[in-house]
Amino acid sequence: MVVQFSQLTEEEKKLIYQVPALATILIAGADDNIDALEKEVAEELTILKATTSEIELRGYYEKVSTTFRQDLEGLISELPGKAKYRNPYIREQLAEVNTIFDQVPPMFVNDFYRHIKQIGRRVSEASGGVLGYLAVGKEEERALHNLNIILNPKSLDKN
Repeated sequence: MVVQFSQLTEEEKKLIYQVPALATILIAGADDNIDALEKEVAEELTILKATTSEIELRGYYEKVSTTFRQDLEGLISELPGKAKYRNPYIREQLAEVNTIFDQVPPMFVNDFYRHIKQIGRRVSEASGGVLGYLAVGKEEERALHNLNIILNPKSLDKN
């Protein structure tokens, strides 16, 4: 169990563990085509982050990396195939994450926010450009802005 989540409900834990998969579907599926390379890049990133991320996030990514592919495929099969029907649900789920932020330590929240943005960027770059990397399509660029529904923790400061 991730210590930072001890006070969360099971539903809140499930949601926060699914955020990388939801972000992947939002970005990769912006063009209505979630391809194998986009899935692979996202999965590899969660595995890498389990050993290289800040200490506050390692337990989180250890858990996420063990269920990422299953969560991703499950969500893809459950959600509508077209982005215009799927994305409102994903945005709603991602917005719920903001309510969880008050219940976990600020260091986790700051690092988590930054990492989700990184995952979104890397997935958006996966299928374009030279040899499939380093270019972001129009749909993916627009979808990256949808990740802003997860509020920057700095904007939540009450000081």
